[in-house]
Amino acid sequence: MCRGGRMFAPTETWHKWHVKVSQNQCRFAVVSALAASALPSLVLMRSHRIEQIEVVPLVIANAAESFIKTKEAAALLKSLNANADVVKVSNSRKLHAGKGKMRNHRHRQRLLRSKISKLDVTYLSNSDEIQSVVCPAARNSRRQNKNPLINKVVLFRLNPHAKTIRRHGICKPERLKNAKKPKQPSAAGEAFTANLFTP
Repeated sequence: MCRGGRMFAPTETWHKWHVKVSQNQCRFAVVSALAASALPSLVLMRSHRIEQIEVVPLVIANAAESFIKTKEAAALLKSLNANADVVKVSNSRKLHAGKGKMRNHRHRQRLLRSKISKLDVTYLSNSDEIQSVVCPAARNSRRQNKNPLINKVVLFRLNPHAKTIRRHGICKPERLKNAKKPKQPSAAGEAFTANLFTP
């Protein structure tokens, strides 16, 4: 036994730990996050230090992806006046209390809570920046559910060919009435029968 004992109620292998998200929802989440980063008020409410940054969102060249050393990225952030947010996160790193130090989470970081409230949400949702982008509310959003097996208009809208099928079904009995009956073969004459059986 290792020091500290085993894990209580260990995680099961059959448990569904991850939830699959559709590609459209992932794209919508990314686009929404990028749109929210363009509003300094929303970024500040997430406790980010962006007071000294000139433009939000801050966009840099793709050459920054070629950095190998951390000090190169730190120098870039200092030159862009974006180092205050990094310092805030690094200062919040503390040593874990108790036996968590032995269980692969030795340090902890205190993430600040969002400084947003219900009143702020109402104010933000009614602001001009958000209302100019949001689609207008639908007036008659109530929808009537009609059965296409009973309602002909809904049936023809769903299946345009149903009108032709229905018309053929109605006209079929009339066509059967007006159809000429096939001629039944008449009996053979006596002369033909006599010639047939002559020796």
